[in-house]
Amino acid sequence: MIKEYLEDVRKLLKNKIFVFSLFAIAAISFGYAAFNSSLSIDDTESDRYTGSGNAMLSAGRFTMLFWSVIQGRWKNPFMMDILSLFMFAFACINLCILFRRISDSKISLGALTVFSCLFISYPLMNEIWEYTGTNVVICSGFLLTSFSLLLIHSFLHGRRGVKGYLSLVAAALM
Repeated sequence: MIKEYLEDVRKLLKNKIFVFSLFAIAAISFGYAAFNSSLSIDDTESDRYTGSGNAMLSAGRFTMLFWSVIQGRWKNPFMMDILSLFMFAFACINLCILFRRISDSKISLGALTVFSCLFISYPLMNEIWEYTGTNVVICSGFLLTSFSLLLIHSFLHGRRGVKGYLSLVAAALM
């Protein structure tokens, strides 16, 4: 399963047009926000959310606490924005792999390029990115969701036994 996944990733990343288009649109969409920090709606209340971490844990938001610990060590919004951008682009790549697998490679690479460019530049994500400051949490959610969908697809299409059920458990935990 991992070898097949890595081979699919290599196939997509070998296409220079796909990679250039994806990262160019990502840079156009989020470059300004990544390089210019602004006060977001949650910046002034961040201590209430992540101060001791108890409020986030009681709300069931484990990933927000996890990323606040990571961000607390870095204290660099630029690095967190770049990390978010790479996670979002990697989620696009995972969804393209999922679409290729579901369609038995009938979807062309051009269509996947258009999809990934539209997905990474849709306006709601740009609004979340600019005004809420939770872009790391949202992008990691997209990435984990794409991994979960890939694991569920591999389970439904032939992977049974212990490894298949472990992949289903991993998908449920993500």
